[in-house]
Amino acid sequence: MKMAKLLVILAPLLGSVAGLKYLADEFLNVSSQVNVPDCKGTQLAKVVGKDHWQCDSLSGKAGKSNEEKCRNSYDTNAAGKMFVQCEVQYQNPSKTHFNCLGPTVCKKPAAPPSCGSLDKFSFSKDKKEFVKIIDWDKGTSANNGVTFDAKKDCVNDLFNQNGGVWLMEVSKDGSTFHEWAVYKQTQVRNGFDAYGYIYNWRSSNNKINKHFELYSDVDDAISGSSKWNTCNYDDSKAGFARDCCCRASSKSFEPNKGGGGWGFFAPSSYRTNIRWSKIRISMPVKPLS
Repeated sequence: MKMAKLLVILAPLLGSVAGLKYLADEFLNVSSQVNVPDCKGTQLAKVVGKDHWQCDSLSGKAGKSNEEKCRNSYDTNAAGKMFVQCEVQYQNPSKTHFNCLGPTVCKKPAAPPSCGSLDKFSFSKDKKEFVKIIDWDKGTSANNGVTFDAKKDCVNDLFNQNGGVWLMEVSKDGSTFHEWAVYKQTQVRNGFDAYGYIYNWRSSNNKINKHFELYSDVDDAISGSSKWNTCNYDDSKAGFARDCCCRASSKSFEPNKGGGGWGFFAPSSYRTNIRWSKIRISMPVKPLS
């Protein structure tokens, strides 16, 4: 059934919160029937009680802050199978108060709620989905070259969700990016701060081929082929992956090289010494295997 036809049939229900809840509950399979947009913003925490839809808990006095909180939230039913985007509907012509309702079915984004909307990429022969967490530009002095940062909570939530993986790509001129190094956790460490280690590459609880492995691209990380063998750490100005070495000899882009020669991520005064023009770091939204 097309969404437009569905809404026409159920139009009488749309004038009340109860009707919206009924609409969502009765059509849990709608996302398999139509093209459904990604949910935007943050998923609302569930509150114990008979009312299992939470968008309306954000209803209240009109104002930019209150309305943005509504629009940047989405909700799920008790079963966690149905998602709706919260939207503002004014209660009166003067727009002094609004109802925050969930009339639009949406699809939960692949990344954790702490991440919001992130740029997506695909890597490997199997087209694994990744999302961007950091952009770095050698020519930008502000913020030590970091032009985009998904923030600590997002990065660490993704790390826990995907089993402990991130990818660093590099570009000599900004036009073409090359897979350079993939971090793949092999020993789970509770509370491990992936975000902090990307920015400041350290040895504590982070030893190569004990706690993690490094690979030259995502396909190698999936197959376990051509692991890197050595790493150094603990320079406060050096990020991932300092002078770890070495890229697989089979790779067409700079084989047999690693972070040596100022090839690492450097959100610091080392920025001008790095040989790359741009660096991009991303994470898969699911485990690689």
